[in-house]
Amino acid sequence: QNLINTINEMVSHNKDLNICLDLRKSPIGDQDVKDLVNNLEQCKISELNLDHTKITGESAEAIAQALSKFKITKLDLSFVKKPDDRTADHSPDKIALAIARELKQSKLTELNLGNSYISEEGTRAICDALSQSRLTYLNLAGCDFDTAGIVSLSDALPKSKLADLNLGNYMIDEGHVSIIAESLAQSPRLKRL
Repeated sequence: QNLINTINEMVSHNKDLNICLDLRKSPIGDQDVKDLVNNLEQCKISELNLDHTKITGESAEAIAQALSKFKITKLDLSFVKKPDDRTADHSPDKIALAIARELKQSKLTELNLGNSYISEEGTRAICDALSQSRLTYLNLAGCDFDTAGIVSLSDALPKSKLADLNLGNYMIDEGHVSIIAESLAQSPRLKRL
């Protein structure tokens, strides 16, 4: 609550303030994220870093709402807490699905979901939304892919604005390599894989 009051006070004095909110490795959890989104006045948070925090899928809708409310351009959700409970409410996929729904209308250009325990369903949703997004950087390192996700990624790459894609820590098989290789030839914007 102190953080919210401090930011609201700063914004009241300077409406054009551009905030980079770095909460990595903080004890912030789901309720804190919800409070932040619900109680923070309208302002521009260009960067939101929740790397190595304790958030789960419970804060998915609040994170999705934050994308449009605060016009976030850079979002880091890497290394979020591994869920003890993989039910629908706690699954990191819930966050990925909520973000995917917002990608088309959001200002987001950089998204880091690396090592966030996102499964095939979540990565497929992000890839499906990729071609209609503004993303130029996407980190899906350590996330799970199935063949449908790889096909979705390959279909989206040529139509996307991506310049940098990280698929590290993913055990890619030969079939997936050939699928991705074909789309790379049609992806002139992609400079780094």
